[in-house]
Amino acid sequence: MQYQRLPKVSKGVSAKFMRQFFILVAIPKMLYVTDLFLIPGLGISKGTKGFISKLAKIQRQVTLHITGALRSTPMDTIDACADMLPFHLLVKSLMHRAVTRLATLPQPQPLVKHVAQAANRYVKTHQVPLHEVMHTFNVHPHNFGSIKPCTGGPTIMVCILDSKEEAKLMVVADRSEVSVFSDRSGHEGGIGMAAVLYRGGEEKCSLRKFLGSEERHMVFKADLLGLSLAAEMVKGKRQVWSLTIGIDSQAMMHATGHRRAILGQHLVEAFHKQVAAGHEAHAKTRHEGRPDR
Repeated sequence: MQYQRLPKVSKGVSAKFMRQFFILVAIPKMLYVTDLFLIPGLGISKGTKGFISKLAKIQRQVTLHITGALRSTPMDTIDACADMLPFHLLVKSLMHRAVTRLATLPQPQPLVKHVAQAANRYVKTHQVPLHEVMHTFNVHPHNFGSIKPCTGGPTIMVCILDSKEEAKLMVVADRSEVSVFSDRSGHEGGIGMAAVLYRGGEEKCSLRKFLGSEERHMVFKADLLGLSLAAEMVKGKRQVWSLTIGIDSQAMMHATGHRRAILGQHLVEAFHKQVAAGHEAHAKTRHEGRPDR
């Protein structure tokens, strides 16, 4: 192994660059197509612990050269000093990544059918690596869903201010006929949101919604549902010529403007549909309210 020639004390490469070289060059070459020959034992099969242990000796030599530690130093100690995962955890991480990619293949891919068959049933004899890896990590393609990009909606002008003081001044100077302010909260293990509608500077109505435990719901999801509450409140009002919706989440503001597929994209799509439906309803009301010429 020529790796030991590089980290010499007098004329060698620094430990930082040796670590980067091992992670970026050596590991991808050493563990190429690792899902075909390395299977960590996690209960359903014994795996290939012998091969993993032999490959771990290579990482031990590398970490000894990087840290300059004694050969009698425990392996977990030098792994921690070199800021590297223990080799068996590294293999498990790479395997899990490969299994996740197999489980999330798009439908036209020819491997989709075979992956689903291997995940449905673990055969007792003549297992192939696909059976082993899918059942070792208990990953099934049916547990994954597709996130479709937002198809678009009405144009929404987003304004992100730099400070709370600027936001207060903008609210005071706003001349919109209807204003809706939405916020979410995570309190005592629960997630909820609320929206308040103002018209002519007076509070008219409010809506509240409790989602449930924070173990099943995220605050970002509550932010997006808060927008839906605001759109639903405005939808039931008549003669809304101008509208301002105030929120305190920059991530949600950016989410409403782009068309990329992200988590909670179906909620962004639902908000755009609500805004489009409200815009169409108010446009129809304005058209019906015009006198005939």
